[in-house]
Amino acid sequence: MNVESTEANITISAGSSYAVISTITITPREVKAVATPVISLAEGTYTESQNVTITCETEGATIHYTLDGNDPTTESLAYSNPITISQSCTLKAIAVKDNDLSYIASASYTFPTVYTTITDFMTANTTGYLNLTGAQVVYIDSDKKNIYVRDNSGAIDLYNSNSFTTTLKTGDILSGTIYGKYSPYKNLPEITNITDISVLTSTSNEAVVAKVIDGTTSAIAANLCDLVKIESTEIALSNDKYYVGDDADIQLFDNFHVGYTVTTGKAVDVQGIAVVYNTTYELFPRVAEDIVYLDNAVAVSIGEAGLATFCSDKALDFSAVDAIEVYIATLDGQNITFTQIHKVPAETGVLLRNALGEGSAVAAINVPVLSGDADAVTDNALVGTLVEIPSLASQTENGYNYILNNGSKGIGFYKANNQKVAAGKAYLQAPLEVRSFIGFGDESGIESINLSTMSNIHYFDLQGRSVQQPTKGLYIVNGKKFVIK
Repeated sequence: MNVESTEANITISAGSSYAVISTITITPREVKAVATPVISLAEGTYTESQNVTITCETEGATIHYTLDGNDPTTESLAYSNPITISQSCTLKAIAVKDNDLSYIASASYTFPTVYTTITDFMTANTTGYLNLTGAQVVYIDSDKKNIYVRDNSGAIDLYNSNSFTTTLKTGDILSGTIYGKYSPYKNLPEITNITDISVLTSTSNEAVVAKVIDGTTSAIAANLCDLVKIESTEIALSNDKYYVGDDADIQLFDNFHVGYTVTTGKAVDVQGIAVVYNTTYELFPRVAEDIVYLDNAVAVSIGEAGLATFCSDKALDFSAVDAIEVYIATLDGQNITFTQIHKVPAETGVLLRNALGEGSAVAAINVPVLSGDADAVTDNALVGTLVEIPSLASQTENGYNYILNNGSKGIGFYKANNQKVAAGKAYLQAPLEVRSFIGFGDESGIESINLSTMSNIHYFDLQGRSVQQPTKGLYIVNGKKFVIK
């Protein structure tokens, strides 16, 4: 028997802490010939559009529905395809066959406002939903209490005093919508009471590049919770505290317990997380390398092509230089492998890559001279030069020489043709004449390797078999046809 409702008379004994149910009245409801429709989506709160299906077990029954909360009739909208729901409503459905009506099925849905930028969420000053899809994790402190996130509109601190349980890491590009409270702490924009941080997942990981700002508190105020950089400033000491900036009024604070060494009165580049505490603007360096003294640094830049060769007479530490990736090259027959390093020995030829890719130059960045041990570099095929080579031949007793150039096939290594190699640059030297160093494509549609992918090269013949030592011929590399001449 189907039960429509129940009524219960409850009597509570005087002075007692328990209730006694004295009467239960059960009212049965009529069994209808047409089954009640079934709505696929459970009622509740949703932040994204939902597709809803309505079914009925009674064969041949038609379904009618409403979305305005009114009871449906045979004159209401006829259901045929799934319904897309993207705003708050009450869905009601009824089934009919041979003039017999079913009971009404009902489900209510709530679609709260979902803010799509950090700035919009802060402006709303609310407890609600923020979609962070496409935003980037600027920095996560070691305790995982602070996750600094930026999007195109601004940045904010996701804060949990008990630490977040998350696999997210600095540089992650995010996907997901969080629910939390906008709750500035001492004027620092924060989101607290986040119910579930696991809804944020990573779609990729990219270098976090500091925003270069001037040394004013207004510039810090406009970039709170973001990674910023002040160039050519000085560190001043006042009342046992260190300050930087145009007016020496931005406090340099070791909030992340880096333990960096501070020297006052010297030209320095400083980067870190921009914060405020009441009315005091501060900069939190993430690592010791965020402080670079210019008398002990080398300026490094990359043009709009996105790639450049480089060689320095000093060992350099690129560990905190987020905008530039550094690679050495090793050869195995006709295979070339690019391996990223961070601490570069002196007089080592390397390939520099803009972390943001082609089309945007990297202005001169002051890279600190390495104070400790460099990364191990063996069998590097990139030959650095500290002096100008007026004319580099295509072939010498050491093998074939290639120069990085933006030529007819795009950016890549081309066989040298008595070209000049500037001081502080490098060229690639290979024992075999290999055509794979020339960038994209040729007139026949056969494509060669573009070095900007920085991936290992694996050769396959046209039958899909791996080839360890390819000779002249046609191969498949990274899904593209490739020829060795």
